[in-house]
Amino acid sequence: MGIDQPYWSTVSSPDLLSVHTVSGGIRTFNLPHQVEVVYDLYDEQILARNVMAFNVELSPASTTLYYTGKEKLIDTLK
Repeated sequence: MGIDQPYWSTVSSPDLLSVHTVSGGIRTFNLPHQVEVVYDLYDEQILARNVMAFNVELSPASTTLYYTGKEKLIDTLK
């Protein structure tokens, strides 16, 4: 991977998706199945509902954590 190429990595579990990026930019994440809600745990906001994929714009040199599951469980994650 060259220095000018964007770098990002993901770690996921059944209901959590962690993303780190060096370069930032718009990213599309394809999920293994439809989820009721995609929730940004750091910004505390719902990004999408009833989706199998979602788009986000990531800041350079940032890490994010998304919950992808049942909306009724969001309060237990705060």
